[in-house]
Amino acid sequence: MCPALPFPAYPAGGEDYATRWFLGPDVLLRDDDGMAILARGRTEDGLERVRHLIPGDWLNDCR
Repeated sequence: MCPALPFPAYPAGGEDYATRWFLGPDVLLRDDDGMAILARGRTEDGLERVRHLIPGDWLNDCR
């Protein structure tokens, strides 16, 4: 659903820790090496789809 964006891993050369970016329908995701996933939705529906696809407790989840 959300392919990885072709950005270099950050920090550069960081083998132990890397931030990766993904783009889906109306949503941008940032994965901080599995420690946190941040999501920004262009639309409410896009963000809602991500909440359903990625289980867990979402901060600021006002559903």
